[in-house]
Amino acid sequence: MAVASGSAGIVHAISNLLGARYDASHGLANAAALAPTLRFLAPVQPERFARLAEALGVPEADLPALADAVAADDQARFNSARAPDRDAALAILKGAFSA
Repeated sequence: MAVASGSAGIVHAISNLLGARYDASHGLANAAALAPTLRFLAPVQPERFARLAEALGVPEADLPALADAVAADDQARFNSARAPDRDAALAILKGAFSA
């Protein structure tokens, strides 16, 4: 019921298929499918994505400052295959918190 009403149907369909066909971890497959699925749904459900950002307490006006912090963070710079600069971090944050 929660999956059906929470728009997680596409994510779970993909992760179930990947698990069955390729023995992929359900959690990792969900993680891989989540962002592209949210981008697919955002144009038709902008109010839900605005509420999500609001519920997480992330005002869009704060994204530039957060991007600066991400770009300067050792975790982002040294523990990743690709270190984001400020513009990349801002694009990631906007993708996560903007409809």
